[in-house]
Amino acid sequence: MLKYLRLLFLVGFRLLATFIFYINRYARHPDKYPFEVRYNRIRKLVLKIWKAFHIDYHVTGFDKYVNYDKKCVIISNHLSDSDPLIYIALSEKPITFVAKKEAFTYPFVGTCLRALEALPLDRENLRNQVDTLQRAIDIAKNGIPNVIIFAEGTRNRHPGTKTLEFKAGSSKVPLRADVVCFPGALYGTFRIFSSKINLKSYPVFVDIFDMITPEEIAMMNTVNTAEKMRSLVDLAIEKNKPIDYEIISKMKLSKKKKEKLLACDLIKIN
Repeated sequence: MLKYLRLLFLVGFRLLATFIFYINRYARHPDKYPFEVRYNRIRKLVLKIWKAFHIDYHVTGFDKYVNYDKKCVIISNHLSDSDPLIYIALSEKPITFVAKKEAFTYPFVGTCLRALEALPLDRENLRNQVDTLQRAIDIAKNGIPNVIIFAEGTRNRHPGTKTLEFKAGSSKVPLRADVVCFPGALYGTFRIFSSKINLKSYPVFVDIFDMITPEEIAMMNTVNTAEKMRSLVDLAIEKNKPIDYEIISKMKLSKKKKEKLLACDLIKIN
């Protein structure tokens, strides 16, 4: 609760005004506003929000994506409803998302997704999945934004465990659109929106790996490509857990609270 009070105190008026007069309007009528205008407006607000939350970024390899001057896809793991906002904050280049349909009902996040014409994925509807996949391919081929796909299809609610299976369909998008993809790994985002966790700063880890070309996907096939990306994400998370542990350990918190914050059975508090 305290972090939301801090947010309201620091950026409450700007958040409310931007949401009402811009983002909500963009979500209702995205066709009336250029994508870059919508994206830049949302990104400025997200940066303000994350500044109020005191996000402590630990970013590796993002320059690989930044310096790539053609269309591409980022295929990432998924730990929190805050994940899309983390990518928006980091990427000056416009991006949109393939997201589960439930995310579009969430306050603020859902409105931002609609304003960015994100693609809702219904995990219970095969026809919808096929249609969404094709729309993502079309955007990756022709649209202004790059596309981010959360390949697990849902949030992994147990960050201390292995990454959930990466769906092979995520690899079909860069293959059929004939664009490269960058595997991405997130860790620490699960604490940001938690109502039970209030910190002075929130460590967030983002890793971007070397690109995988459509030719490489074709040689490995989409199933093996998805599994390769999942393995890379697991390696990044294992690399970042000890760093996260050190950061949390140095915070002025009780031992019991530190254990809860780490939310990881694989790391023990001494």
